[in-house]
Amino acid sequence: MNIQELRIGNFIRVQSTAGQVAAIENETCFVAIKTSTGLIEGKYADLNIEPIYLERNMLVQCCGFDAAGIIKIDVPPRSFYLQENDGHIILMGSAPGSSYLPLIHFWDIKTLHQLQRLYNVLNSGELLPVDIELLARHFRGA
Repeated sequence: MNIQELRIGNFIRVQSTAGQVAAIENETCFVAIKTSTGLIEGKYADLNIEPIYLERNMLVQCCGFDAAGIIKIDVPPRSFYLQENDGHIILMGSAPGSSYLPLIHFWDIKTLHQLQRLYNVLNSGELLPVDIELLARHFRGA
């Protein structure tokens, strides 16, 4: 994972727990990451930062997805839906009197920080709802 992929607010794994990027200095590769137990700061290469790979269970427990792995995005006058499907994301629409219609398969969206960027763009700057406490608990296996 490259530091250039990260944005403030992205969720990642650091030192075997979940964390949210609080600050990034690209020139010095310094990052500050907020975890459920405090702040971790240091050089990117020294912190053992890893992406969080998409799992339906995690998205349902921590990110507002329903049991089918779907989250709604309202873009008036329409609604769209993102669905986790075998580790990638599908953008779906709906038509009157029908079920969801797949519009685009995002095969390269496989991690939480990538999903956060996609959700942000599709939802007019809104952030994907992620509960850091539940995410940390998810990694502890609680």
